[in-house]
Amino acid sequence: MSHLSKIKTQFKNLDTLKSTLETMKCECVVGENLSLSSAYQKGQAVDMLVRPENVKYSYRFGNEDRKNDFMGYKLTGDGTYELLGDAYGQNVAGGSSFNFDSFGKEVTQKYARNEVVNQFNLNPELADFNLTEESVNDKGETVIKFERWG
Repeated sequence: MSHLSKIKTQFKNLDTLKSTLETMKCECVVGENLSLSSAYQKGQAVDMLVRPENVKYSYRFGNEDRKNDFMGYKLTGDGTYELLGDAYGQNVAGGSSFNFDSFGKEVTQKYARNEVVNQFNLNPELADFNLTEESVNDKGETVIKFERWG
């Protein structure tokens, strides 16, 4: 699944994306008129703000302190959501380490897993299949196994 998730995964389902991020201990805010408030993406419109737990991001803009709205997902013209954010490391406070590449890979892997499982649960044609095994291998890849009953 890891190989396919890296190549084929497109974030099309905002609900699945949000629930995936929440399992990763991210606060997600979905709504209209949301924008990033980071030093380099200030005012960039997004459809969902993402605030990872244990990551403190801040910068000062004039007399105004801006915190933790440094990344989010925006709907693109092709119907997929893309991650936007300010990866400028000096703005991550308190020695926190945050790596956008690692974060993106983890979100992609978990989102792909959730979408596959959701399709099996929601599609009546696949009702005979049950999730029988799920594990994470030593490379951090999620392995899932479905079996058909009946």
